[in-house]
Amino acid sequence: MDTTHSTMKPRTPLWRRILGHIAAQWNLLAMGVLIALAYVFPRVGMTGGALRAEYTVTWGGVALIFLIAGLSLSLDALKSGLPHVQAHVVCAGFTYLVAPALAFGFGTAGRDAGLDVYVMGGMVVTGGLPTTVASNVSATLAAGGSTALASIEVLLSNTLGPFIAPLLAKMFLTPQMGWDEARPGRGDLTPIYVRMAKQLSAALLGPMLVGLFIQHLFPRPVARIRTVLHLAKVAAFLTSLCVWHSFSNAFASGAFLTASHASIIYLCFMSWASYLILTALVFLVVRLPGIPGTAAARWRMSKRDSLALLFCGPAKGVAVGAPTIAILYADRKLAVQAKLSLALVIYQGEQVAMAQVVVPLLRWWARDEVAAHEAAEAERLRAREIAKTRGEQGVLEGEKGVATGTEDVERGEARHRQLSIDEQLAVQR
Repeated sequence: MDTTHSTMKPRTPLWRRILGHIAAQWNLLAMGVLIALAYVFPRVGMTGGALRAEYTVTWGGVALIFLIAGLSLSLDALKSGLPHVQAHVVCAGFTYLVAPALAFGFGTAGRDAGLDVYVMGGMVVTGGLPTTVASNVSATLAAGGSTALASIEVLLSNTLGPFIAPLLAKMFLTPQMGWDEARPGRGDLTPIYVRMAKQLSAALLGPMLVGLFIQHLFPRPVARIRTVLHLAKVAAFLTSLCVWHSFSNAFASGAFLTASHASIIYLCFMSWASYLILTALVFLVVRLPGIPGTAAARWRMSKRDSLALLFCGPAKGVAVGAPTIAILYADRKLAVQAKLSLALVIYQGEQVAMAQVVVPLLRWWARDEVAAHEAAEAERLRAREIAKTRGEQGVLEGEKGVATGTEDVERGEARHRQLSIDEQLAVQR
């Protein structure tokens, strides 16, 4: 009897696969809906608007993002990823050296071509920002990469970023280089760092440390809450709210109307180019394709580690970037701040879209290491379950042994008491 058809799984209908693919892009769709809402109702999410988004989003939303990050970053993963100095050097080098230099080159070229100086200045500021938080770890996980390495890179980048980003902006955007209109602040960096320390410590480092501490004290309840409440998706949605707030300011202040169409088009294309160039450069540096030799083999990172750096290296975080721009240009009008934020929010949307495209491609490229890692993880979990089962059996046998021993002791004590009684009776006789 032919049982081939009976053992084959039914093929998923095409419409269901299409709906599943669309649902998987929920973050991108949510961002599009929020941008449309910002266009229709700009005064709801603008600074000073109905929801007072400069507090509810820039403070409250960002604080929740980093609290969730602290609750989500695996402590074991952070410990295992910390010794990977080579990866830290590569990630920090691209985040705070290569990306800022590339953004400065593109921004200066656009400014010299007569494009809007504030939009181009925002491109330069965006280049020096730290990597994003939620999407890096989730994209690395989806591609089968090392989430341990992605977690530690996110933590290190966002710890250093609030201190390095203002310095880079001040270094690049100087009057001597033709950036007098877009230079941050009007004096030294001290007032800027004071504001950064006040706001970002309260909304960034503080919540993240609190989350890590809570996770350390209550690891199992936190893991359960993280799964039940889908905290990763909550953090991604809160990040989209930061984009919504920035677009609300842009639409309310007329930033898209006062900035030339050429500036916006140039910004969009250069954002795509920057992400692709940085991704390609990270790949070349960590994999050294086509280069033989022992030294190259020692330097070359595994595919899973490479995946983490391919997502962390080019990415920029709007959760830190939006308040950073607001602090750097606190003395400027809302219209100027909105123009400076355009590069950040456009880059954020494009990097989310690019991640959705490259995740399946990178997973296919690293399929051998991903399959080996998943098999090892499955074997480790199976061994843990076996050990747990044996441990429970051992406990039961131990309890049974203790019970038997207790019964023997009680019988012995009873015999001893009976002997004592017999001896006393014998003496009386």
